[in-house]
Amino acid sequence: MSRALRRQSNEIPLFSTRDVDAVLESWDYGNCSTYDGHITVDVDRWLDSVWCMLLTRQAHPDVWHLVAFRLLEGPALDALNGALGSGNGPTDWNRFRQWANSLNPLAPHVVKAYHQSVIADDYERLRQADDESARAFYKRFSQWQLRAQHHRYSYEPKSAFIDRLNHRLRSRVCTRLARYKQRAEPVDFSLLYVVVLEEDARSD
Repeated sequence: MSRALRRQSNEIPLFSTRDVDAVLESWDYGNCSTYDGHITVDVDRWLDSVWCMLLTRQAHPDVWHLVAFRLLEGPALDALNGALGSGNGPTDWNRFRQWANSLNPLAPHVVKAYHQSVIADDYERLRQADDESARAFYKRFSQWQLRAQHHRYSYEPKSAFIDRLNHRLRSRVCTRLARYKQRAEPVDFSLLYVVVLEEDARSD
């Protein structure tokens, strides 16, 4: 490749999409929801989620804040409209981050502690019912996992899953796992899930 072509290829921008509607088309609200300005929302985590989505969609940095505008609702949207109306609204991504953080009077560590507490309480209430299939319970456990991961809650997945199984199934699973341990065979979460399903089927 000639120097001219190489230089030209290096100058091709990584970000190309300036169409806000195109960026928001089929937006994954499950992984990056809207923001309403509620004080219990971890604004930094939300902003990071928006940023990741913008990167994956190759949105041009010039429109990042405009995309974020469209993700606001409720009091947060009212505050934005007020700021824009007074001429003090954010004009780029960095200013938008600062502005969004200013909406929450609580310090980030306070918000984080709140969510950590909620996740811990939800885990204590998360138990497989005696008449609930392992597959159905796993779906509920996975939903808890997603929230735990989002809020960076520290836990050990295998132990957490086993501990929430009902007594009958947990006993059978632990017996199976003890055999793997005796043979010095490692058990990852995928294998654990298979063992749980097998033992659940055997006990029907």
